[in-house]
Amino acid sequence: MCLLWPALVSAQLTPSQAAGKRIYKDGVSTSNSQIEAVLGEGFTRIPGRLMPCTSCHGADGKGRPEGGVVPPAITWNILAMPLRKTSALGRQRPAYSLLSLRRAITQGVDPSGHHLGSTMPSYRLSLKDLDRLIQYLRVLDKDPDPGLTGSTIRLGAIVPMDGPLAVSGRSSIALLRAYFDELNQQGRIYGRKIELRAIESPAMPAARGAQDSVQANDIFAAISVLPPGAEHELTGKVEQLGIPTIGAFASRARADDSSQSRTFYVLSGLPQQARVLVKFAHEHLEDPLARIAVVYPESAQDLADAVIDQCRTASLDNLQPVKFAQFEAGLVAESLSRQRVRGVFFLGEGKELQEMLEIAAQLEWTPNVFQPGPLAGQEVFAIPPAFDQHIFLAFPMLPSDIDAEAVFEYKSLVQRHNLSSAQPAIALAALASAKVLVEALRESGRELSRDKLITILSGIYGFNTGLTPPVTFSATRRIGALGAYVVRLDLKNKSFTPVGSWMVP
Repeated sequence: MCLLWPALVSAQLTPSQAAGKRIYKDGVSTSNSQIEAVLGEGFTRIPGRLMPCTSCHGADGKGRPEGGVVPPAITWNILAMPLRKTSALGRQRPAYSLLSLRRAITQGVDPSGHHLGSTMPSYRLSLKDLDRLIQYLRVLDKDPDPGLTGSTIRLGAIVPMDGPLAVSGRSSIALLRAYFDELNQQGRIYGRKIELRAIESPAMPAARGAQDSVQANDIFAAISVLPPGAEHELTGKVEQLGIPTIGAFASRARADDSSQSRTFYVLSGLPQQARVLVKFAHEHLEDPLARIAVVYPESAQDLADAVIDQCRTASLDNLQPVKFAQFEAGLVAESLSRQRVRGVFFLGEGKELQEMLEIAAQLEWTPNVFQPGPLAGQEVFAIPPAFDQHIFLAFPMLPSDIDAEAVFEYKSLVQRHNLSSAQPAIALAALASAKVLVEALRESGRELSRDKLITILSGIYGFNTGLTPPVTFSATRRIGALGAYVVRLDLKNKSFTPVGSWMVP
């Protein structure tokens, strides 16, 4: 019996089809039933999530050639037709029936009884999950990625909506709208219009609410414009939903080497900047055996762990961690002064650092201080003069990275669209993120999908945004401009002086 029912055309998947899609793409059952991939003669079994259908057949079911192996297409129109001797295996087979398709999935044989090949595992899964998977295969070629139509690409921009970061959120959204509006006027991307939706990130989003916020906007890809240290649960939900995302600054919660991550970052975040500072200190400290301290709030434990790990890697073992719940500048300054600490990695806010160094100056204790630049704030210029040339900050980009053409483009957008130029550093990082995404969309061509976009992004090498250091991604690298600059604070002239060149952690 051949497959008599037609392939379904549906704008929205049924619950069973959606569950089948999860099995197809992730190798995971929504009912928590076990799914295993069985290799070879059956002696090797691995979790299905390590070998989902998409790993060989692709998200579109058309096959993903790799290493000389050409997996066959498994879209419904292909499965429902008999195959002549034109297949990659050079043999013919009848059309699949429901029974033979079940056997193909669970036993690894085609309708003629031939084994599907050594690279095709068989799967152990429940009958309910098997039926769900087959239901999804029926609509596989009619299931475009969310936010994508023949004429539009819907993007989301994740921005802070409240607190002191709200101003940067509003200005970033306005800038991105202006950029994409002009892109649409200039010819779009292979005829598709870019639609941009703001996804506002509250200070304390609820887990379910964060996910609903993203799903309700039905976006194909996203740009995250959250400043360093302002990561929210919302960005994690975007990752879980499989949405390709370009973040302006790397999150503290993400490792750089995650090949499974669908989130790419243009610039280094606080952990990478902190590691660069440790590397700089190791190379420039007069006495590498001098006592150093890591001062940090409880909320920055992950950041402190990165600094401590990098210190140990650099053999800076004379280390004193100082964690605080409520910062008491006087007690910390007096304690570290008595211990004759020569270097301080400070991971709190700029105001807290200023308070500590005011007391330190009274104690005539002037250690070298290292802090990721985004944490410093304007208070850094109010630090006592005794610390002139003793404060070192790390930044993921400098004005020297910005070329004249990019400056002209940015200023023209601001002028033509009457935009606010508040917090230009964040605005420029947002614009750079948009440029990276547009480059990948153009390289993906007309046959666009989320998986193809991820593949293209993973191959970007030395892309010049004109606003940042060159951006390079790979299968194991998700931070494009991986590294930072170290600058020295000149308190007399209220300025920063670069110390050395670009450093990679």
